[in-house]
Amino acid sequence: MAKSLHSRHYAIFRELLKQARERSGMTQVQVAALLGKPQSYVSKYESGDRRLDFTEFMEVANVLSLDTQAFIQQYRDKVE
Repeated sequence: MAKSLHSRHYAIFRELLKQARERSGMTQVQVAALLGKPQSYVSKYESGDRRLDFTEFMEVANVLSLDTQAFIQQYRDKVE
C-alpha cells in the first residue's frame, strides 16, 4: 500500500477524523487549543497536507473523547 498523504485509505482516515471532530461539536480552533497547537495543525491533517503518526492520532482521539476501537472498526469497514 502506498504511503501517500492522498491515498484512498488515508483519505478515509482523514474523513473519519473530521467527522469525529464535527460530532464532538468542536471547531478546529478548539481542538488545536486543547492540543496546544495552532489551528493550522488541525486543518493540515484534516486536508491531507500533514500526516498524523500514531501518537499524534492518540492525542487527537483523547481530545475528541474518541472510542479508538470503534474508530478503527469504522475505518476497516470503509476500506474493505
